[in-house]
Amino acid sequence: MSCAEIPTRTVNSLPTFIAAVKEEAQHWETVRPWFRGEPGDSETPLMPMVFRAPRNPYRFDNSPRSGLHFDENNLLQTFRRRAHLMGLPIVPMTHETDKWLFLARHVGLPTRLLDWSESALVGFYFALLEKQPVVWMLNPYELNRKSAQDALPNVYPLTWYQPEGVVNPGFANVQAAWQLGRGEVDLPVAIEPTSIHPRMNAQHSYFTVQGKTRSPLCDQVGRSCLCKFIIDMSQIDDRDTALRDLRRLGVAHSTIMPDAEALATELSHLMAVPD
Repeated sequence: MSCAEIPTRTVNSLPTFIAAVKEEAQHWETVRPWFRGEPGDSETPLMPMVFRAPRNPYRFDNSPRSGLHFDENNLLQTFRRRAHLMGLPIVPMTHETDKWLFLARHVGLPTRLLDWSESALVGFYFALLEKQPVVWMLNPYELNRKSAQDALPNVYPLTWYQPEGVVNPGFANVQAAWQLGRGEVDLPVAIEPTSIHPRMNAQHSYFTVQGKTRSPLCDQVGRSCLCKFIIDMSQIDDRDTALRDLRRLGVAHSTIMPDAEALATELSHLMAVPD
């Protein structure tokens, strides 16, 4: 299987996107799908950041840093040691490694987590921030049927509890981030995280957590798990129209990134007036 084999729809507006989502989601019965906005020209779609080539934030082209990779464990350990001084809204206890992983991802640290939202509108908004916007729709139940054979519909494995004598894939993949990859299962696992940052509630946040296989999610699972929506923004006003439509529906930069910086960004865009 490959990412190219995933069912794909092309839409050109928010209404056509919503209609396409409703039509495709009907094939998944009662499962609540998850959504993720991404750049359509990505060489590594649906790949957690910690397993992608590092980028240089101090270069304007954000180019890959040849011959380098992320040290997952060192990133997390250093973040946990230092982040408590940074004015975070909630600081987990040292032993709450799953919460530290969720927090690290939501403030931008490369991790093995892949961000998803239960809201199609949130996924659509994040896609519009990209030059070539794409929204992926995931069937998390079907994913967990592949990675966790006893998974139940819309019930996700706990990330803080390991029963005696049973492999909990959600716990295993989360803990592997802190244990140099030891104990992880083969496939990614869909998990329901503890809300540890205001953005997580605002974005209806969920995660998939990567396992042993270091390849994009769309290369690991079949058509039953994923659908792809290409957002055609070829007309010059299409993107602004879609963003205005989203704002009328309560989805804007400051509503899904509820902090002062996001509010300033939103107002800078909205409050520009003609000469």
